[in-house]
Amino acid sequence: MSPEKTIEFLNDMRTPLLNVGTSQANSIFISSPDFWASVVAFADALENTVNPPRIGDLSDVARRINFSQSDIITTESPYVSSMIKRVKDRNAEKVANKRKKDRELHLIATNNGALVPKLNEETKRLVMKPKYRSSSFYLIANDTVTCLGQHLNDILQHKTYDVMLVEVFFGVIRAELAEKCVYGSKFQFVNPELFDDDYDDRTSRVVPQLVNYRDVEIHQNVVCASMNGDFKRHGRFYIIAMKTITHWHFLLWSRAENKYTHYDSNREIHGAVNTGAAKRTDMWMTKWFEEFLFIGRHSDPEFVDCLTFPQEINPKLDGGLYMFHGISSLIDYLHIEDGLFNDISLDEQMLWKKSDVPKLCNYLFRRLAERMEYSDWTVKMKNSNVRKRRFK
Repeated sequence: MSPEKTIEFLNDMRTPLLNVGTSQANSIFISSPDFWASVVAFADALENTVNPPRIGDLSDVARRINFSQSDIITTESPYVSSMIKRVKDRNAEKVANKRKKDRELHLIATNNGALVPKLNEETKRLVMKPKYRSSSFYLIANDTVTCLGQHLNDILQHKTYDVMLVEVFFGVIRAELAEKCVYGSKFQFVNPELFDDDYDDRTSRVVPQLVNYRDVEIHQNVVCASMNGDFKRHGRFYIIAMKTITHWHFLLWSRAENKYTHYDSNREIHGAVNTGAAKRTDMWMTKWFEEFLFIGRHSDPEFVDCLTFPQEINPKLDGGLYMFHGISSLIDYLHIEDGLFNDISLDEQMLWKKSDVPKLCNYLFRRLAERMEYSDWTVKMKNSNVRKRRFK
């Protein structure tokens, strides 16, 4: 064979690369006859397996196969990614629906077979947005009770609770008691503004004997306005919230025992100041009880401090959580037959661990936020003008 024929034959045996952009210097040069014979035999076998045998030379096909190592990394298909995302979304939705169903079944089981009203999940997301911090949210069961979005956020931020949030809390408790078929007038909640020391013009900042008759009468009327239902006949437990030096504590007055019990979670630091404020509140409320409930005027009610009430980890980080949870625990204990048939004592019911505080905080936020709804104030006023009511 001449040299020219040899070069032409070798060029025919060169395997062209299929990768675009690869220089000719990187091409793989294979010239072994045994190698090509095995390639042709494998191609023939593959062709016979897939399709009926065809007459033809496959050597031309084999010569065009690129046997070089490829550095291209196969990227994930967008169709596969979309499918995986849809599957994950469906699974997450199934889990959420199952949790919601389990929660509804639990509520039905604890509510004598009756399903509670639909709770508002949207409010929890809205109040977390900065633009809704100064917006008004209304209690679904009673839209005369309102607070700002920031007030709900104060629960998570451990800030001192605003008096409007306390009113919302009392409204939520009333709604929960109605769902449990508890007589609405059994528990009464005194307006928390009356015993909030942040207000300099409050007549309750001093004892009743130092206030003129007209101011005392106005104070008594405000107490009456905060009562619910036929309180004179059916009111058994009266809860009075107080704020002293940015700290919330409360009194429970039992009508059957004519006794005040003071629950204070900051007793170790400001116990004397808080107890003094509680006894001053005792004097104001006793005057009201004597006039409107006709309790014995010749026997003073008993006053006791609950020494087993849990104390705060850090008073600056409480805000009012201990008072809220204490009131909730108290009502859970007393709402059925005044707790006579409970398996545990009231002191045991009112105990919780310091490690439970984050969980209690998150639960309180969900509990209140789910009962609230957002609505534009102008829309509320427009509806009130149409129906001649304050709110829609």
